[in-house]
Amino acid sequence: FSPNAFFRLAAPDSPTAIMAIGMAAQISNLPKPKEHTAGIKRFIKQEAEKYLPERLDLLAKQLNLTYNSVSVSHGRKRLGRCDMRRNILLSYHLMFLPDRLIDYVIFHELAHLSEMNHGERFHQLCNRYCQGKEKILEKELKSFPFPIE
Repeated sequence: FSPNAFFRLAAPDSPTAIMAIGMAAQISNLPKPKEHTAGIKRFIKQEAEKYLPERLDLLAKQLNLTYNSVSVSHGRKRLGRCDMRRNILLSYHLMFLPDRLIDYVIFHELAHLSEMNHGERFHQLCNRYCQGKEKILEKELKSFPFPIE
């Protein structure tokens, strides 16, 4: 298959991301021979390297925050990371999430620009960035069914 035949289609309220190869199909229903899965992952990472930095820039600007750099990783267990030097790392697995959960992970990392731990001040800040929905979004993210491991 050609990676150019794929694209990200995230329905705002959909619990699963949809990929398309000629026609729309849920990725969880596609056959997953090893070479197809590897190709899908490569393509999604390439798309993530375009989309996620743009989304991070937009949200950071809305909050009047600055960070040093952004990069995209392969991590599945750690979807985001912010270090002491203000570098943010986002996983390409975020591309499987609806936008509200991508934004939640980004807001979480942006909150780390001010508070490096997960203390009370961190959660107050993150909750403010998430418009009072931090706990709801966190719970939704923890139960999200990722289609590719």
